[in-house]
Amino acid sequence: MRHDKTSGIFIYIAICCFFKAEAQTADLRLLQSINGPAATADHAWANVSKVTGVVSMLAPVTMLTVGLANNDKELTVKAFETAGAVIIAKGLA
Repeated sequence: MRHDKTSGIFIYIAICCFFKAEAQTADLRLLQSINGPAATADHAWANVSKVTGVVSMLAPVTMLTVGLANNDKELTVKAFETAGAVIIAKGLA
């Protein structure tokens, strides 16, 4: 009985993975039919998205600067933790 349950779960996951890709394509086509072709504003927002890495690193850099200026060891450690989290998040994205 356990073998049947395991194979059933595997088949379910395989089917869900296949239909997920199809659903994303359907969603994309639906949004394109509603919004139409890409406008010039879309390109501006695409450029904004390109600088998010730099902007996201400003928070830990600012924390580190303030921590060092005020001799605040706790803030300095938090700055390194935040920088590590941002780097890991960017690496996974």
